[in-house]
Amino acid sequence: MTDPIIRLTAEDFEPAMDFLNSVFGTQPPHDFEKMLPVAYRATDEEMGNNFAVKRGGHIRAIVGMFPKTWLIGNIKLRVAGIGGVSTHPDFRGQGLMHSLMNHACREMERDGYHLSCLRGQRQRYTKYGYERCGLMYQFIASRFTFKNLSGKRNPVTFRPMSHTDCSSIARAKGIHDSQPSHCIRDLAYFHNYCTNWHGNPFLAYAGDGRIVGYLTADKNETRVTELVSSDCATALDMVRTWVCDYTKKNTVIDVRPSLLETVKTLGDQCEKISIVQSGNWRIMNWTLVTNALLTMKYSTAPMRSGTVVIEVDDGPTLRIEVGTESANCSDVQGKADIRVDSLTAMRLLFGPLPPSMVISLPPSATILDSWCPLPLEWSYVDAV
Repeated sequence: MTDPIIRLTAEDFEPAMDFLNSVFGTQPPHDFEKMLPVAYRATDEEMGNNFAVKRGGHIRAIVGMFPKTWLIGNIKLRVAGIGGVSTHPDFRGQGLMHSLMNHACREMERDGYHLSCLRGQRQRYTKYGYERCGLMYQFIASRFTFKNLSGKRNPVTFRPMSHTDCSSIARAKGIHDSQPSHCIRDLAYFHNYCTNWHGNPFLAYAGDGRIVGYLTADKNETRVTELVSSDCATALDMVRTWVCDYTKKNTVIDVRPSLLETVKTLGDQCEKISIVQSGNWRIMNWTLVTNALLTMKYSTAPMRSGTVVIEVDDGPTLRIEVGTESANCSDVQGKADIRVDSLTAMRLLFGPLPPSMVISLPPSATILDSWCPLPLEWSYVDAV
């Protein structure tokens, strides 16, 4: 007999937190309510994002599917964030996780989500259509990074972002929302987002007292998981002040590729640069997602004119066209330059490797190397 899959309610909050904290272990200790304060709240709405199997009145497995909205220019993408995937140790090997993951995938397709993102082992989730891909830059900065930096220095002052300082939070949210690509965050929970994954948010103040950005650091203050500034020069000032004056520690700084000028500025100064995947992704609406990311890249960097047609197995045939005045992706019928499965298509279009390092490109498709990877990015603090 198949176990019924239910949505949890507010009444399940404490048992669900105990279950998740227990299953994910005590080394290090887990506290999901504090670790993800946006996702886990004792309301029917938030707890209803969790699919579960109960036996004997007790939770035995959970998969969370959390709705997100990603704004790219003027295009809104509905993202299903998958998290809290867990099964009680005594009930593993009985297909509970498999049943819940398949249910979540059906639900996100039925509800019209455009794509989905999760954290976790690549091999564990490819069977559900997820592939580790996307793009994120990581810069390593130290006091020595800026030793010989010429030009006027504009130090900033950092102060912890207080959850009670509503006007400062609103200003930080305004700077966040001015980015070309960002996840839409409710003002009432903006501070909670910044504290996801035990993050510590700091406001950055210019010499005249204006808030010019913020960053979120880990508990050791050696990794900045979100760097948001009013412009790229301010981003450099923030990083320099952070490592030279505030923490005096070597720091890893995550920067999303849509922040092109900040990437260029930090790339010119920082000690080391790494290119990593932004997550495990599953694409449901190939045309809309590819078109949104293509349009964003076209607006930030020159792209050579051309056309490539890609057939995705069990999906659409995509015509990607870049012209002198615009770029777009559309569904077409007919012969394709390339035919690939969906997992390969994600790595082909979204990286982090260039397309020619994913498959052997035919001559008609070599222009992909000048277009891709497209910026499939995701801020760490928005992950679940």
